[in-house]
Amino acid sequence: MKAKEKPLTLVPPSEGKASSVFETLSTLPHTPLSEKFRDLGGVNGLALTLEDNRDFVVIEVGADVRRSIVAVKALRERLEDGAVLLAISDDLITLNDVRQLEGAGATKVLPDSISADDLREVVEALTVKERDRSGAPYHRPLGKIITVAQTRGGIGATTVAVNLANELMQETGVFKKKTTKRVALVDLDIQFGSVASFLDIEASDALHQMGAENTEPDALFLQQALTTLTSGLSVLTAPARFMPLDGLTVEQVRAVLELLQAEFDYVVVDLPHALVDWVSGVLEMTDRLMLVTDSSVPAINSAYRLINFFTEDHRDLQIDIIVSHEKKPVVLRKHHTAASKILERPLQGWLPYDPVAAREATDRGQPLARAAGRSPLARSIHKLGQTTLEALSSSTPVVKKETPHV
Repeated sequence: MKAKEKPLTLVPPSEGKASSVFETLSTLPHTPLSEKFRDLGGVNGLALTLEDNRDFVVIEVGADVRRSIVAVKALRERLEDGAVLLAISDDLITLNDVRQLEGAGATKVLPDSISADDLREVVEALTVKERDRSGAPYHRPLGKIITVAQTRGGIGATTVAVNLANELMQETGVFKKKTTKRVALVDLDIQFGSVASFLDIEASDALHQMGAENTEPDALFLQQALTTLTSGLSVLTAPARFMPLDGLTVEQVRAVLELLQAEFDYVVVDLPHALVDWVSGVLEMTDRLMLVTDSSVPAINSAYRLINFFTEDHRDLQIDIIVSHEKKPVVLRKHHTAASKILERPLQGWLPYDPVAAREATDRGQPLARAAGRSPLARSIHKLGQTTLEALSSSTPVVKKETPHV
């Protein structure tokens, strides 16, 4: 079905910081430019130029955010139902200001650093939303959430999380790699998370800010918080600044995962080696949990206690036992069989002790597949990724019965 055209009205402030965004918008299909105001002073007369609910209005948030909030509210009161009102801001805007802009009537608040491709996706989704308002709702399978937990520190859980996320992107091609799936990696070890170090990227303070301001995340938070690597992997790091383990709430963590589910095919979550209230919010949304351990008696005892905790309120939680620092034996030894019996689960995955490959990947800030692709550890994680994909594909997909999240 051909999308309906939406005359585009641009309302930038006098400084015009987001000129590139406005130029991109004015060239998009289905949004022909109808009029452009020089500054917010034209807002009062804007109602005279607006037509019906086909209007698509874009306003840039100036240095005086309060003035912009008033302008957004005034515009929304004059617009017909169904009109789209986008607000473009710089990356320094606070989550509280974003919430106030949306509360005043902004359909979306987007950063002025948004790429042309991402902006096109947002506009297309908004036009689809209006187009389908009287028709069938948009059905999109929610992304699968894979959570990685550990029985002790230093067992390699972060190595599993980082490299599993890379495998789930399902790269194709020999010389020029292309990914077929969108994957997000979330480091929820908010005190001692090391995903940023593993991938040689700057840690974001987004989670710290969210906890300190006690706000729930939205699309703009996601846009600003994620770091996207050249490989295509999107990463939400643990904060660089210290924050208490209970600095996040169940509702905040759940909201982060819901946003990611709507945008990505797979979401890999690296949990802390601690039990805190908001972990329950992760577990209730988890499609598959990987518990990384070794086969020693203390580690198996810890695994047993963790499984009991995880399944107490989530009895249907699928848990895979991943034995780290140990190559899969041709024949299971007695203590392996005993461990499987105690845990009431097979020892699903085996990751050999390969410190040379692990160190090479960490020093280069790359996944094992790139830094040491022929190493035994890289091959084992590749196999783990394949079995995980098979297990996830055999489960019934959850469908999001609404328009795509932007």
